[in-house]
Amino acid sequence: MFHYEIRHGSYYLVDDKFKDDILSMSDEIAISFSFNSEFTVMHKHGSPELVEKWADETRKKYIAGGLDDMAQEITVISGKFPLEDLNWLIQNSTSIVRFLKKHGIWDTLIQEQTQPLTIV
Repeated sequence: MFHYEIRHGSYYLVDDKFKDDILSMSDEIAISFSFNSEFTVMHKHGSPELVEKWADETRKKYIAGGLDDMAQEITVISGKFPLEDLNWLIQNSTSIVRFLKKHGIWDTLIQEQTQPLTIV
Protein backbone atom coordinates (compact mmCIF):
# COMPACT_ATOMS: atom_id res chain seq x y z
CA MET A 1 0.00 0.00 0.00
CA PHE A 2 1.01 3.59 -0.53
CA HIS A 3 0.19 6.93 1.02
CA TYR A 4 1.00 10.59 0.55
CA GLU A 5 2.84 12.74 3.06
CA ILE A 6 3.59 16.44 2.91
CA ARG A 7 7.25 17.25 3.41
CA HIS A 8 8.74 20.68 2.85
CA GLY A 9 5.45 21.78 1.26
CA SER A 10 5.38 19.01 -1.37
CA TYR A 11 3.48 15.76 -1.70
CA TYR A 12 5.58 12.62 -1.33
CA LEU A 13 4.19 9.24 -2.34
CA VAL A 14 5.61 6.70 0.12
CA ASP A 15 5.57 2.90 0.04
CA ASP A 16 4.17 1.66 3.38
CA LYS A 17 6.42 -1.42 3.34
CA PHE A 18 9.58 0.64 3.10
CA LYS A 19 9.00 3.84 5.10
CA ASP A 20 11.89 5.69 3.50
CA ASP A 21 11.10 4.56 -0.05
CA ILE A 22 9.82 7.72 -1.77
CA LEU A 23 8.16 6.84 -5.06
CA SER A 24 7.44 10.36 -6.28
CA MET A 25 7.36 14.00 -5.23
CA SER A 26 5.20 16.82 -6.56
CA ASP A 27 3.96 20.24 -5.44
CA GLU A 28 0.43 19.33 -6.58
CA ILE A 29 -1.43 16.09 -7.24
CA ALA A 30 -3.34 15.19 -10.38
CA ILE A 31 -6.04 12.54 -10.54
CA SER A 32 -7.32 11.01 -13.77
CA PHE A 33 -10.61 9.22 -14.07
CA SER A 34 -13.25 8.28 -16.60
CA PHE A 35 -16.56 10.01 -16.15
CA ASN A 36 -19.93 9.40 -17.77
CA SER A 37 -23.54 9.15 -16.64
CA GLU A 38 -23.21 5.45 -15.78
CA PHE A 39 -19.89 5.18 -13.97
CA THR A 40 -16.87 7.05 -12.72
CA VAL A 41 -13.59 5.22 -12.13
CA MET A 42 -10.16 6.48 -11.07
CA HIS A 43 -7.17 5.58 -13.25
CA LYS A 44 -4.03 7.39 -12.11
CA HIS A 45 -2.77 9.80 -9.47
CA GLY A 46 0.54 11.58 -9.06
CA SER A 47 2.42 14.50 -10.53
CA PRO A 48 0.33 16.56 -12.96
CA GLU A 49 2.88 16.13 -15.75
CA LEU A 50 2.85 12.33 -15.60
CA VAL A 51 -0.90 12.01 -15.16
CA GLU A 52 -1.61 14.43 -18.05
CA LYS A 53 0.87 12.53 -20.24
CA TRP A 54 -0.86 9.24 -19.43
CA ALA A 55 -4.29 10.77 -20.16
CA ASP A 56 -3.16 12.24 -23.50
CA GLU A 57 -1.57 8.96 -24.61
CA THR A 58 -4.60 6.95 -23.54
CA ARG A 59 -7.00 9.32 -25.35
CA LYS A 60 -4.94 8.94 -28.56
CA LYS A 61 -5.06 5.14 -28.28
CA TYR A 62 -8.81 5.18 -27.73
CA ILE A 63 -9.34 7.49 -30.73
CA ALA A 64 -7.08 5.33 -32.91
CA GLY A 65 -9.21 2.35 -31.90
CA GLY A 66 -12.45 4.12 -32.78
CA LEU A 67 -13.40 4.69 -29.15
CA ASP A 68 -13.90 8.45 -29.30
CA ASP A 69 -16.53 8.45 -26.54
CA MET A 70 -14.18 6.68 -24.13
CA ALA A 71 -11.40 9.13 -25.01
CA GLN A 72 -13.68 12.04 -24.23
CA GLU A 73 -14.59 10.57 -20.83
CA ILE A 74 -11.02 10.73 -19.50
CA THR A 75 -10.82 13.67 -17.13
CA VAL A 76 -7.92 15.09 -15.13
CA ILE A 77 -8.09 17.32 -12.08
CA SER A 78 -5.12 18.72 -10.24
CA GLY A 79 -4.47 20.78 -7.18
CA LYS A 80 -3.59 20.68 -3.51
CA PHE A 81 -5.89 18.26 -1.73
CA PRO A 82 -6.03 17.52 2.00
CA LEU A 83 -3.86 14.52 2.87
CA GLU A 84 -6.66 12.69 4.64
CA ASP A 85 -8.91 12.90 1.56
CA LEU A 86 -6.15 12.03 -0.88
CA ASN A 87 -4.96 9.02 1.09
CA TRP A 88 -8.53 7.84 1.59
CA LEU A 89 -9.07 8.06 -2.18
CA ILE A 90 -6.01 6.05 -3.17
CA GLN A 91 -7.01 3.33 -0.70
CA ASN A 92 -10.65 3.38 -1.93
CA SER A 93 -10.33 4.24 -5.62
CA THR A 94 -13.87 3.15 -6.43
CA SER A 95 -15.14 6.04 -4.30
CA ILE A 96 -13.93 8.80 -6.61
CA VAL A 97 -17.46 10.26 -6.76
CA ARG A 98 -17.43 10.93 -3.00
CA PHE A 99 -14.05 12.69 -3.37
CA LEU A 100 -15.30 14.81 -6.29
CA LYS A 101 -18.45 15.82 -4.43
CA LYS A 102 -16.53 16.72 -1.27
CA HIS A 103 -14.25 19.02 -3.25
CA GLY A 104 -17.02 20.72 -5.24
CA ILE A 105 -16.01 19.19 -8.57
CA TRP A 106 -18.93 16.83 -9.17
CA ASP A 107 -21.48 19.53 -10.07
CA THR A 108 -19.07 21.03 -12.62
CA LEU A 109 -18.64 17.62 -14.23
CA ILE A 110 -22.38 17.10 -14.46
CA GLN A 111 -22.84 20.53 -16.11
CA GLU A 112 -19.99 19.92 -18.59
CA GLN A 113 -20.72 16.25 -19.21
CA THR A 114 -20.78 16.54 -22.99
CA GLN A 115 -17.32 18.10 -23.25
CA PRO A 116 -13.85 16.89 -22.27
CA LEU A 117 -12.83 18.67 -19.09
CA THR A 118 -9.57 19.50 -17.39
CA ILE A 119 -9.93 21.29 -14.07
CA VAL A 120 -6.82 22.97 -12.75
